Amino acid sequence: MDYEAKKNGLDIKGKGTNNIVVVKPAIYSVYEMNILRSIESYLIETEKNLVVYTAKNQNEVAKSLMMDIAEEKKADGVITINVKPDAGLIDAYNRFDVPLVMIDGGIMGGVNCINVDDFQSGYTAAEYLIKKGRRRIVVTAGDPRYGYSQDERIKGCRKAFYDFGIPESRFEILDLFLYSREDGLSAFTDVMNFRPDAIFCANGDYFASGLLEQAKDNGFEVPEKIAIIGHDDTDLAETMKLTTMRQPASSMGEKAMEVLFENISGKNTDPVNVVYQAELVERETA
Repeated sequence: MDYEAKKNGLDIKGKGTNNIVVVKPAIYSVYEMNILRSIESYLIETEKNLVVYTAKNQNEVAKSLMMDIAEEKKADGVITINVKPDAGLIDAYNRFDVPLVMIDGGIMGGVNCINVDDFQSGYTAAEYLIKKGRRRIVVTAGDPRYGYSQDERIKGCRKAFYDFGIPESRFEILDLFLYSREDGLSAFTDVMNFRPDAIFCANGDYFASGLLEQAKDNGFEVPEKIAIIGHDDTDLAETMKLTTMRQPASSMGEKAMEVLFENISGKNTDPVNVVYQAELVERETA
């Protein structure tokens, strides 16, 4: 079928497959789902199809999927979310002329990169708690193997603790690899073993919501006795009045599509590097 689909003044008639492919390790994050929704919304005004591949929570599987997509030319363009490709894979995409945009994959040469400044996000959350007088702080983290966000948030927290003279005996980093509300409910006892007066959930709002629920059920006054900060600013954070770090998920997904279609149309093929800032949203838990 011959067609001329227009978006933002671009001729986005494809290279033959009509497929825009998203590759991600798994579907477990509301933040990532919000990115997907913005990508899907962008495509409504086009005749492209959205195809989503998950990779069994394994980065090597994600990389294998990506190589297959490029070699077999299964997509007009590819977006990754929280995937860590290597330089060889980036070279392959350039060689096969398949436009690629990485979201939350860190900064690499020769490829389009869209990230949040997660170092700044972690620093801001820790600084806020310290300035509120908190001195026994637990930071819970997710799985750092797929994207760079968890590592960067932890680095930002550590820098804030160092800058404000908080000794290592006064903070705890817990690599829990957990994300859901149910995970937060079940991990509450382990988190509280440190006897914290504050918790920053770098692994997201849903985990934070489980901790918050358990804290209240166990008689802890929030935020008087224990402060809790989430990450992402999902709808649940607003519902539960959770203080959190906001990530512009929708803007990131839309920007990824703009860049991808500029590549597909040939309007701009130079790699771009876009970094968004996270924003502290003060509510009732910290």
